[in-house]
Amino acid sequence: MTKKKRRLPPDMAFPVSVSRLKEKLAGVPQLAEIKIEYSYYKGMSLRRLRKTKYGRAQKAVESTSIEILTASYVLWAIGLTNPNFCVDEDSSHNTYTNNCWSIWLRAISLDVLKDVRDLLENDGYAKLAEWFKNTNSFAGSIGNHRLAISFDGKQLIYRQHDRY
Repeated sequence: MTKKKRRLPPDMAFPVSVSRLKEKLAGVPQLAEIKIEYSYYKGMSLRRLRKTKYGRAQKAVESTSIEILTASYVLWAIGLTNPNFCVDEDSSHNTYTNNCWSIWLRAISLDVLKDVRDLLENDGYAKLAEWFKNTNSFAGSIGNHRLAISFDGKQLIYRQHDRY
């Protein structure tokens, strides 16, 4: 399932199309279950970030990376405090009884688009497909697994987060 794309400013574009993504993830067992969503958020400038409590605490560095996409698998445990609409079988908010595989594609500047696409072709798609295949072993188990792919101006950065 693919969510509708938002209209982007003329200097932004999505780094990959859905058809290209599906082509590159063809060998992934959960391909039919993956929900693809688009995100457009320019983010905060480094100067503004430094003025925030978070920026001062983290001592924001000069070079920041651009997030390209995030793949995730989520399945939460049902508890007494869960709202009913989240546990309803037909609800889109249901991450309690349904496996939820998703990919968030983020819009990036046209200045780095070609570099990002080349890096995704060289290594990015293969690592993404490998992550989906490895994480498939967690299907049906409670947890949150995430792979974020970012671009730092020279190379792709892969950050994996697992919480059981």
